Amino acid sequence: MAKLSYLPPAALGLGILLLAASFVWPYWSDPKSHWSESQAGNRTDAGIQVKVLSHRLNEARTGAERQRIEARLDEAQKQFDQSGAELEHARDRYQFPITLLRCSGTLCLLLGVIGHFLLRGAGN
Repeated sequence: MAKLSYLPPAALGLGILLLAASFVWPYWSDPKSHWSESQAGNRTDAGIQVKVLSHRLNEARTGAERQRIEARLDEAQKQFDQSGAELEHARDRYQFPITLLRCSGTLCLLLGVIGHFLLRGAGN
């Protein structure tokens, strides 16, 4: 068992490093690499269009005008929903390395603590 005595401290050290990296990662990584300003502008424009067309739909006087506005509103709503899905995907891509670092760091810490107590008990 003496051969393995270095594993728990190594796992603890690695776990601490991984957890520290997970908290520093947002300062290293650029969120704009996942979600650009043009995408944000397109989402804003689509949201404005949905709002404007919704108000125009309520103010429509004739059935033909109402149908025309509804068609434009449906298209604007599709664009807004699509940009929302793209935003969620960008958030997930940005958050994934952080989550991976935290999970693996926590696992290393747990394995290090368990190994420490197991080796300590086996040494007696």
